[in-house]
Parts: sequence; structure tokens; C-alpha cells
Amino acid sequence: MSNLNQGPIFIFMAIAAIFAAVGSADAEGGLAGETTFNPGEILLRWTAPGDNGYTGRAAGYDIRYQAYSLGPLDTEAEWRNASRVLGEPSPSIAGVKDSMIVKSLVYGASFYFAMKTYDLAGNYSVLSNSPLVTAGDTLNCSYIPGDANADGYINIKDVACVVSYLYKEGFLPYPLQSADVDASGIINILDVSYVIKSIYHEGPDPVCY
Repeated sequence: MSNLNQGPIFIFMAIAAIFAAVGSADAEGGLAGETTFNPGEILLRWTAPGDNGYTGRAAGYDIRYQAYSLGPLDTEAEWRNASRVLGEPSPSIAGVKDSMIVKSLVYGASFYFAMKTYDLAGNYSVLSNSPLVTAGDTLNCSYIPGDANADGYINIKDVACVVSYLYKEGFLPYPLQSADVDASGIINILDVSYVIKSIYHEGPDPVCY
């Protein structure tokens, strides 16, 4: 066989070796998820892969998700366009069970999740499987606590909505009690601080008034 014909084969083998060097969560039982009792939360579980196949410790996880209506995350294009989960845990040694709770999802909505692992050199694994998981639903609540702009999500836009209402005579949160995230009966700067901490996983979820 000529060197010209061998070139593409060597390139393919080199690329395959890079992916093989970073273990995928799919190889050890896959990524799994379950609904929690807390509104807007789901629990993800998987077995930690390694940084060299299935030995050692990987450098990090990249977990992403998209709405049920968009289908599973099973292509690179879907992966690039999906939303990234914040606050992924540091990988454990290969073979150890890892998990995390994903917060601030739409209550009762279903999402497809998938993950990749990467090593210190920046090499990424192949995509894991893509389980469908439903977030915890509201508990005796007719609205989403913290969703001040009523768009179905809890994010920085809701913070801006409450700040505008408090200090710039902006639009009323809808319903008004959705902005009272600490259920104190008063909407103030403490509610703003509360929801910011919840969004960035440094505090509890907003509660139903």
C-alpha cells in the first residue's frame, strides 16, 4: 500500500486514539436521570470515566440539555446548540459513581440530557447516551416561584424584572407573589439576592407563597 493511501488511515487512527484516551460516561452504564421531589429539579447519575480510557481521573464534565420537543442530544450539532448545565462536579476517580442535581428548570417539563468528559489537554470524549428526564413539578402552587416575568424560566431576566419593579417603576411581576421568593410577604432586595443565589446554585430554590 502506498504512503498516499495510508495517510487518511493514519489520520483516522490518530483521531480515534484521542477519543479513546478520554473515557465516556456511556461506557460504564450510561448517564441516567430521575425526577426529584423539589420543583424544577432533576438528579443525574453516572459512573466516572478516566482521563486515559477507564483509568485515572478526567479533568472535567460538560453536561448539556434541551427541551423534549427537540429530541435527544445524539449529534454534534445538537450538542453545540444545547444549553450547558452550570456547576458540574469535579470528576471522581474512574469507576466511582458521580451525580449532580440540576436546578432552575421549568417545573414538570421534560428534557434530554447528554454529557462529555474532557482531559487536561482539552480532548473531549464522545457523547454519552441522552436520557429523557422530567423536572419536579409544582407543589400546590399555581405559578413558578421566581419566574417574575412569567416566561416559564427562572434566570437573570427575572432578576432584572424585579429590580425594575422595585427601583424603576417597571412592570409588575406576574403574578406579583412570584417575586416574593422567600415567602416573607414583602418584595424587596432580599428577594433579588435570594433568586440570584438560587440561579447560581448557592442557595435554596424559590418557595411558593
